[in-house]
Amino acid sequence: LVFVLKSAGPQVVSIHALTQEVIREHLMGNAKAQVLQTVTASLARQMHTFDRNKSETYMTCTCRAYAPHVQVLLAHVDHADTVHEVAALALDTGRFLYQVTSAFIEARRLWERALAIWLQLGGGKDSAILAVCYDHIGQSCFKMGAYPEALEQCTRGLEMRMRVFGCETSAVASSYNSIGSVYTAQGKHNEALV
Repeated sequence: LVFVLKSAGPQVVSIHALTQEVIREHLMGNAKAQVLQTVTASLARQMHTFDRNKSETYMTCTCRAYAPHVQVLLAHVDHADTVHEVAALALDTGRFLYQVTSAFIEARRLWERALAIWLQLGGGKDSAILAVCYDHIGQSCFKMGAYPEALEQCTRGLEMRMRVFGCETSAVASSYNSIGSVYTAQGKHNEALV
């Protein structure tokens, strides 16, 4: 349950009810941007309350129901004033699914959608958030055993981080670590050391 301000005054409603309202508003065309903002903010606040250090979090709380709601938001987002927030929520929800539930395919889908949104918003220009998306997608590919694709995505992330931050940063080191892990998993230890 979340607390939201509506035209009739403050109300406590469920995330499910808010998501349904997004769909209704989309079909009717009324106040869609406001509803999207409300649902996105509510989901984001709730996602930050889950304990990512405990895998039992997923089994003992309602967080497993949030990913489908994020998917609904992604399917209906087209307002410039909510797109960025929905992409950030998709990125964060993907992290949660990856870290807590090992739901690598679902996490990857969310990260790919967030990447597509930010590519569109930024006109394809290099940015730190795009580099994070590429690296996350690469890590999910790695976990699924898709090593060539993991290497491709992690390399994109590395190259972008180098252009954005320069060569001597912890973000670049993290990308090198991801690439080294892919090579190591393939038994290519010499490439992993380069």
